[in-house]
Amino acid sequence: MFLRRKPAATMSLWCVVGAAELEALAATGWSTWPQRGADDVTVDAFTLRTDAVRVLREEVVPARGEGSLVVFDVPAEVTSWSGVAAHDGRLSIPKGRRLTKAIVGDICEEAQYQRGVPHVEVDAVRDAFGELVPDTWRAMVTAPTWLRRGWMATGTYVDLHPPHVAIQVTQAWMQEMVFHPGALVIGADGQHRHLVIDLREPDPPVHLVEDSSTGWDDTVVQARSVGELVRRLEQGDFQVVG
Repeated sequence: MFLRRKPAATMSLWCVVGAAELEALAATGWSTWPQRGADDVTVDAFTLRTDAVRVLREEVVPARGEGSLVVFDVPAEVTSWSGVAAHDGRLSIPKGRRLTKAIVGDICEEAQYQRGVPHVEVDAVRDAFGELVPDTWRAMVTAPTWLRRGWMATGTYVDLHPPHVAIQVTQAWMQEMVFHPGALVIGADGQHRHLVIDLREPDPPVHLVEDSSTGWDDTVVQARSVGELVRRLEQGDFQVVG
Protein backbone atom coordinates (compact mmCIF):
# COMPACT_ATOMS: atom_id res chain seq x y z
CA MET A 1 0.00 0.00 0.00
CA PHE A 2 1.32 3.39 -1.00
CA LEU A 3 0.37 6.60 0.80
CA ARG A 4 0.12 9.67 -1.37
CA ARG A 5 1.60 12.81 0.03
CA LYS A 6 -0.87 15.62 0.22
CA PRO A 7 0.28 18.50 -2.02
CA ALA A 8 1.61 21.48 -0.09
CA ALA A 9 -0.70 24.45 0.15
CA THR A 10 0.31 27.26 -2.17
CA MET A 11 -0.24 31.00 -2.16
CA SER A 12 -0.23 33.55 -4.96
CA LEU A 13 2.06 36.55 -4.77
CA TRP A 14 1.93 39.66 -6.96
CA CYS A 15 4.87 41.84 -7.94
CA VAL A 16 5.20 45.17 -9.69
CA VAL A 17 7.88 45.32 -12.38
CA GLY A 18 9.09 47.77 -14.99
CA ALA A 19 9.84 47.09 -18.65
CA ALA A 20 13.46 46.04 -18.09
CA GLU A 21 12.61 43.56 -15.36
CA LEU A 22 9.74 42.16 -17.42
CA GLU A 23 12.12 41.59 -20.32
CA ALA A 24 14.59 39.88 -17.98
CA LEU A 25 11.84 37.59 -16.69
CA ALA A 26 10.83 36.68 -20.23
CA ALA A 27 14.46 35.84 -21.04
CA THR A 28 14.42 33.17 -18.31
CA GLY A 29 11.35 31.54 -19.82
CA TRP A 30 9.25 32.92 -16.95
CA SER A 31 10.82 30.36 -14.64
CA THR A 32 12.93 32.38 -12.19
CA TRP A 33 13.57 35.84 -10.79
CA PRO A 34 16.87 36.94 -12.36
CA GLN A 35 19.43 38.94 -10.41
CA ARG A 36 20.19 41.95 -12.61
CA GLY A 37 22.91 43.48 -10.46
CA ALA A 38 24.82 43.19 -7.21
CA ASP A 39 22.09 45.08 -5.33
CA ASP A 40 19.20 43.15 -6.90
CA VAL A 41 18.92 40.44 -4.25
CA THR A 42 15.26 40.30 -3.22
CA VAL A 43 11.79 40.00 -4.73
CA ASP A 44 9.27 42.44 -3.29
CA ALA A 45 5.87 40.77 -3.40
CA PHE A 46 2.33 41.48 -2.23
CA THR A 47 -0.06 38.95 -0.75
CA LEU A 48 -3.05 40.99 -1.98
CA ARG A 49 -3.53 41.82 -5.65
CA THR A 50 -5.28 45.09 -4.84
CA ASP A 51 -2.22 46.37 -2.97
CA ALA A 52 0.05 45.55 -5.90
CA VAL A 53 -2.28 47.24 -8.41
CA ARG A 54 -2.46 50.35 -6.24
CA VAL A 55 1.34 50.68 -6.08
CA LEU A 56 1.60 49.98 -9.80
CA ARG A 57 -0.94 52.62 -10.81
CA GLU A 58 -0.13 55.27 -8.21
CA GLU A 59 3.66 55.03 -8.10
CA VAL A 60 5.31 52.98 -10.84
CA VAL A 61 3.38 53.96 -13.96
CA PRO A 62 3.38 57.72 -13.26
CA ALA A 63 7.14 57.58 -12.71
CA ARG A 64 8.17 55.19 -15.51
CA GLY A 65 5.39 55.47 -18.10
CA GLU A 66 4.43 51.81 -17.87
CA GLY A 67 4.56 48.86 -15.53
CA SER A 68 3.36 45.29 -15.23
CA LEU A 69 1.61 43.20 -12.62
CA VAL A 70 3.28 39.81 -12.33
CA VAL A 71 1.94 36.83 -10.38
CA PHE A 72 3.53 33.57 -9.23
CA ASP A 73 2.67 30.77 -6.81
CA VAL A 74 4.84 29.42 -4.00
CA PRO A 75 4.31 27.10 -1.02
CA ALA A 76 2.63 28.93 1.85
CA GLU A 77 5.61 28.05 4.06
CA VAL A 78 7.69 30.65 2.18
CA THR A 79 6.50 33.28 4.65
CA SER A 80 8.35 31.47 7.45
CA TRP A 81 11.65 31.07 5.60
CA SER A 82 14.74 32.55 7.15
CA GLY A 83 15.66 35.78 5.40
CA VAL A 84 12.08 36.60 4.40
CA ALA A 85 10.80 39.89 5.77
CA ALA A 86 7.07 40.55 6.04
CA HIS A 87 5.22 43.79 6.76
CA ASP A 88 1.59 44.76 6.13
CA GLY A 89 1.00 42.16 3.43
CA ARG A 90 4.30 42.83 1.70
CA LEU A 91 7.10 40.25 1.52
CA SER A 92 10.78 40.65 0.74
CA ILE A 93 12.06 37.27 -0.46
CA PRO A 94 15.75 36.56 -1.22
CA LYS A 95 16.39 35.66 -4.83
CA GLY A 96 18.28 32.50 -5.64
CA ARG A 97 17.98 28.75 -6.07
CA ARG A 98 15.75 28.25 -3.04
CA LEU A 99 13.09 30.58 -4.43
CA THR A 100 13.45 29.24 -7.98
CA LYS A 101 12.91 25.65 -6.80
CA ALA A 102 9.88 26.73 -4.76
CA ILE A 103 7.99 28.46 -7.60
CA VAL A 104 4.96 26.41 -8.64
CA GLY A 105 4.31 26.69 -12.38
CA ASP A 106 5.33 29.76 -14.35
CA ILE A 107 5.71 33.39 -13.43
CA CYS A 108 3.06 35.25 -15.45
CA GLU A 109 2.35 38.81 -16.50
CA GLU A 110 -1.25 39.39 -15.41
CA ALA A 111 -1.65 42.98 -16.59
CA GLN A 112 0.23 45.95 -17.96
CA TYR A 113 -0.75 49.56 -17.33
CA GLN A 114 0.51 52.62 -19.16
CA ARG A 115 0.54 56.34 -18.53
CA GLY A 116 -2.17 58.22 -20.41
CA VAL A 117 -1.31 59.60 -23.84
CA PRO A 118 -1.47 63.33 -24.72
CA HIS A 119 -4.67 64.58 -26.33
CA VAL A 120 -2.79 65.42 -29.52
CA GLU A 121 -2.24 61.70 -30.06
CA VAL A 122 -5.98 61.08 -29.78
CA ASP A 123 -6.68 63.93 -32.21
CA ALA A 124 -4.54 62.11 -34.78
CA VAL A 125 -7.39 59.60 -35.16
CA ARG A 126 -9.61 62.35 -36.57
CA ASP A 127 -6.81 63.43 -38.90
CA ALA A 128 -6.43 59.84 -40.13
CA PHE A 129 -10.11 58.93 -40.56
CA GLY A 130 -12.07 62.19 -40.54
CA GLU A 131 -14.19 61.24 -37.52
CA LEU A 132 -14.11 62.27 -33.86
CA VAL A 133 -13.43 59.57 -31.29
CA PRO A 134 -15.98 58.87 -28.53
CA ASP A 135 -15.37 60.97 -25.43
CA THR A 136 -15.27 57.82 -23.29
CA TRP A 137 -12.43 56.31 -25.33
CA ARG A 138 -10.51 59.59 -25.17
CA ALA A 139 -10.99 59.63 -21.39
CA MET A 140 -9.74 56.05 -21.11
CA VAL A 141 -6.47 56.46 -23.03
CA THR A 142 -5.67 59.91 -21.58
CA ALA A 143 -6.33 58.89 -17.96
CA PRO A 144 -3.35 59.03 -15.57
CA THR A 145 -3.05 55.23 -15.97
CA TRP A 146 -4.98 52.79 -18.12
CA LEU A 147 -4.98 49.05 -18.81
CA ARG A 148 -2.89 48.31 -21.88
CA ARG A 149 -3.26 44.53 -21.76
CA GLY A 150 -4.09 41.79 -19.32
CA TRP A 151 -6.26 39.01 -18.00
CA MET A 152 -9.72 39.48 -16.56
CA ALA A 153 -11.07 37.48 -13.62
CA THR A 154 -13.36 35.83 -16.21
CA GLY A 155 -10.39 34.32 -18.07
CA THR A 156 -10.69 36.77 -20.97
CA TYR A 157 -7.49 38.35 -22.27
CA VAL A 158 -7.57 41.86 -23.74
CA ASP A 159 -4.91 43.74 -25.69
CA LEU A 160 -5.97 47.39 -25.95
CA HIS A 161 -4.39 49.77 -28.43
CA PRO A 162 -3.15 53.30 -27.71
CA PRO A 163 -4.24 55.76 -30.42
CA HIS A 164 -1.12 55.57 -32.62
CA VAL A 165 -1.33 51.76 -32.65
CA ALA A 166 -5.09 51.86 -33.27
CA ILE A 167 -4.45 54.02 -36.34
CA GLN A 168 -1.76 51.69 -37.69
CA VAL A 169 -3.77 48.53 -37.08
CA THR A 170 -6.95 50.01 -38.54
CA GLN A 171 -5.22 51.27 -41.67
CA ALA A 172 -3.60 47.87 -42.28
CA TRP A 173 -6.83 46.05 -41.49
CA MET A 174 -8.93 48.22 -43.82
CA GLN A 175 -6.69 47.39 -46.76
CA GLU A 176 -8.22 43.91 -46.58
CA MET A 177 -11.50 44.59 -44.74
CA VAL A 178 -13.56 47.12 -46.70
CA PHE A 179 -16.91 46.08 -45.21
CA HIS A 180 -16.84 48.12 -41.99
CA PRO A 181 -17.06 51.85 -42.77
CA GLY A 182 -16.13 54.08 -39.83
CA ALA A 183 -14.16 51.31 -38.11
CA LEU A 184 -11.48 51.95 -35.50
CA VAL A 185 -9.73 48.87 -34.12
CA ILE A 186 -9.22 49.63 -30.42
CA GLY A 187 -7.94 46.23 -29.32
CA ALA A 188 -7.90 42.47 -29.67
CA ASP A 189 -8.75 39.41 -27.63
CA GLY A 190 -5.46 37.54 -28.01
CA GLN A 191 -7.04 35.11 -30.49
CA HIS A 192 -6.68 37.14 -33.69
CA ARG A 193 -10.09 38.75 -33.23
CA HIS A 194 -10.52 42.50 -33.07
CA LEU A 195 -12.37 44.86 -30.75
CA VAL A 196 -13.80 47.51 -33.06
CA ILE A 197 -15.97 50.62 -32.75
CA ASP A 198 -17.81 52.62 -35.42
CA LEU A 199 -16.57 56.22 -35.34
CA ARG A 200 -19.72 57.39 -37.13
CA GLU A 201 -21.65 56.88 -33.89
CA PRO A 202 -21.18 59.27 -30.93
CA ASP A 203 -21.38 56.48 -28.33
CA PRO A 204 -20.78 53.27 -30.26
CA PRO A 205 -20.97 49.71 -29.00
CA VAL A 206 -17.83 47.60 -28.97
CA HIS A 207 -17.87 44.81 -31.56
CA LEU A 208 -15.88 41.59 -31.77
CA VAL A 209 -14.88 41.22 -35.42
CA GLU A 210 -13.40 38.16 -37.10
CA ASP A 211 -11.10 38.53 -40.09
CA SER A 212 -13.79 36.76 -42.12
CA SER A 213 -16.51 39.28 -41.17
CA THR A 214 -18.55 40.61 -44.09
CA GLY A 215 -19.96 43.72 -42.39
CA TRP A 216 -21.19 45.30 -39.16
CA ASP A 217 -24.10 42.86 -39.11
CA ASP A 218 -21.58 40.02 -39.05
CA THR A 219 -20.10 40.95 -35.65
CA VAL A 220 -20.84 40.24 -31.99
CA VAL A 221 -21.43 43.16 -29.63
CA GLN A 222 -19.26 42.87 -26.50
CA ALA A 223 -20.34 46.06 -24.72
CA ARG A 224 -23.20 48.46 -25.42
CA SER A 225 -20.81 51.40 -25.28
CA VAL A 226 -17.15 52.21 -24.72
CA GLY A 227 -18.12 53.49 -21.29
CA GLU A 228 -19.53 50.08 -20.38
CA LEU A 229 -16.34 48.44 -21.67
CA VAL A 230 -14.20 50.71 -19.49
CA ARG A 231 -16.28 50.01 -16.40
CA ARG A 232 -16.07 46.26 -16.90
CA LEU A 233 -12.32 46.42 -17.53
CA GLU A 234 -11.83 48.32 -14.27
CA GLN A 235 -14.01 45.80 -12.42
CA GLY A 236 -12.18 42.89 -14.05
CA ASP A 237 -15.40 41.19 -15.18
CA PHE A 238 -15.24 41.85 -18.91
CA GLN A 239 -15.73 38.65 -20.90
CA VAL A 240 -15.52 38.11 -24.62
CA VAL A 241 -18.59 36.32 -25.99
CA GLY A 242 -19.04 34.73 -29.38
